[in-house]
Amino acid sequence: FCLVIMAGVLHAGHALSSRSPISTISKMSQFRSLQEIGRYFSVARSKYTKNGARKRYVSRRMRACASSARRAFSMQTDEGVMLVPELIVVDFDGTLTQKDTISRITGLRASKFKHEEEKRDYENDLERVVKAYYEDRKQIESFKTLPKLLQQAETLEHRSLDRVESANLLCGLSRDELEAAGERVILKPFVETFLEKASKLGVPVKVISANWSRDLIKGALKKYAAIKEIVSSDLEFDSEGLSTGRIERNIVSAFDKLNSFREMKSKTQKGPSVYIGDGEPDSLALIDADIGVLIGYGRALQYALSITANSEDYKTCTMFPIDAEAQDYIANSYLGEKVLFAATPENSPEDSMEDPTWDRISSVLLPEDPFVPQKVEK
Repeated sequence: FCLVIMAGVLHAGHALSSRSPISTISKMSQFRSLQEIGRYFSVARSKYTKNGARKRYVSRRMRACASSARRAFSMQTDEGVMLVPELIVVDFDGTLTQKDTISRITGLRASKFKHEEEKRDYENDLERVVKAYYEDRKQIESFKTLPKLLQQAETLEHRSLDRVESANLLCGLSRDELEAAGERVILKPFVETFLEKASKLGVPVKVISANWSRDLIKGALKKYAAIKEIVSSDLEFDSEGLSTGRIERNIVSAFDKLNSFREMKSKTQKGPSVYIGDGEPDSLALIDADIGVLIGYGRALQYALSITANSEDYKTCTMFPIDAEAQDYIANSYLGEKVLFAATPENSPEDSMEDPTWDRISSVLLPEDPFVPQKVEK
């Protein structure tokens, strides 16, 4: 009895218990892992479905929820009703890519040193910057509300970028070199299939990233027609086309990502929006999206989402795993409560070429036959 189906059950809360869906969601916001959520629903299932009549009633309620979700998660087209999003926005590093790609930028810079001593000095400077960043990050989880946590994270990110610029770690790189480095980036399994299906269905995919090089992202994704826009930080270049070592800080924090995401949404108001991400800077956009889809099990993002209940400024979210066979339930957020979907299986091997995450996302968001042939009255 997969957790994603329980999303429908929550919206039939009066059929399950006297506890309201809101109080159930507040309870879930206190969990620190998907495993804890799973144990909670295992108990709930045992408690509330022993009676056969209640089972049948709940089943009918879930089907009704699914029917409502299907109607909501649709767009009217010439062919009929199209069950796909109007807009999909994705993070880049760790979401589309197998690994973080910032190291490719610093690696490109290190490769330019002709003398081993110069290269060793550069690597020592880089190591000091990285170590200082992780020392700063240790204090993040002392914050118990989402706004304060994200404000502190933003401060730490800018402090780290100050160190990068002061150490002159990113100078002397050309746009062509960065784009070529991007072409060698390894994407997660099934990302290519996802982007090809999005292109076929005419669903625009846009990227919002805190990566330091837009050219690197462009190189990694330029062969995919579905990619319509890339918004990211970028290196500053001089008149000769070489990086100065400074960074144009367009996207640094969760607040930057949220603002960019809302701007993208404002241009596409016909149908539902999806945001897909894996890190703490993605938290606000995930919450703001009609459908938020979580990649992986990053501790920082899990913690950020777990404390939304303590914030008056951001919506409380529940989280359920995507089931590739349960496309009906992907639109549960339209049924009254905000929902996040966790796309990565709990036991999926990290950085594995067998990771089914994007295959599952593709199956749910971009079904093979997205059209319902009958027309719907506008």
